[in-house]
Order: sequence, then structure tokens, then C-alpha cells
Amino acid sequence: MSLGVPLETALWSMYGRTQVREFSFLAVTLGLQAQTGGNLAETLDNLVDMVRRRVALVGKAKALSGEARMSCAILGALPFVAGGLLTVSNPSYVGELFTDPRGVNLLFTLVVLLSLGMLSLRWLLQRATED
Repeated sequence: MSLGVPLETALWSMYGRTQVREFSFLAVTLGLQAQTGGNLAETLDNLVDMVRRRVALVGKAKALSGEARMSCAILGALPFVAGGLLTVSNPSYVGELFTDPRGVNLLFTLVVLLSLGMLSLRWLLQRATED
């Protein structure tokens, strides 16, 4: 303020540089309080409560997305684990997949479908955890 820039403008420019949403909340809150007056301590207390709830919600979202990422990894590894177990128990049964042309086509289809499934799960996770 001693440099001639209003506080609200300084906070908005800080938000523009850092892209931290809490600075935009603070700029709006202080701008409204400066225009309307009132109890600054109560206004800032309400802002603190809102920011705390928001941070807690982000933490919950990260925990839930971690659970979904782990489920995605398990679902991606499951066909390979099952194939490995089948190879150990009956090698000739799985060997047909690599020698028969129909088996090679089936393996190729499996890889394509598994890749599409993993990409769609990743896309869904990214969309669900966007800020």
C-alpha cells in the first residue's frame, strides 16, 4: 500500500503470479470488507474456516484417488498374474497362445483392450481429481 497499489489489487496480482486459489478468496474477502465495512476478524475467521474445509476436502480426494490408483494397478496386473499361474500349472495350455495364429491374435487383442482400459481408468482418475 505504501507503493501506491491498493491491497485488493496487490492480492489479485499475487494470485495471478502464484495461481493459489486461497489468494483469490482473500482478495475478494478483503475487497468486500473494505467496501462494506464490518468486523474484519469475523470475516477472516470465516475465510479461515472455509480454507480449512477446502484443504481437508482435497486431502480426502487424494486418499480416495490413491485407493482408485491401487485398484487400477491390481486390475492391470491381474491378467499377467493369472497367465503366469496358468503357465506354471499347465505350460502346454498357455503355449498354444504363442504358437497358434489365433492365439497370437487373441494376445494382441488382450493387450489392446487392457491398454484401453488402463487409459480410460487413468482419464477418469484425472477428471475426478481435477482442482
